[in-house]
Amino acid sequence: MGFSPDGEILASAAADSKIILWNFNLDDLLLEICQQVYGYLQTNPNIINSDRLFCDY
Repeated sequence: MGFSPDGEILASAAADSKIILWNFNLDDLLLEICQQVYGYLQTNPNIINSDRLFCDY
């Protein structure tokens, strides 16, 4: 397993010797995660205030 020099492609090998290339963009991943947890971060009483700002950008 290894990343391309720009960090956007991950290569992995399967047990059957197939090589799989994964398009990996951290900005897109972070956006997707924030869309799913934003409401939780804003409304959960157990979240400290500084953590509520994690997805505010």
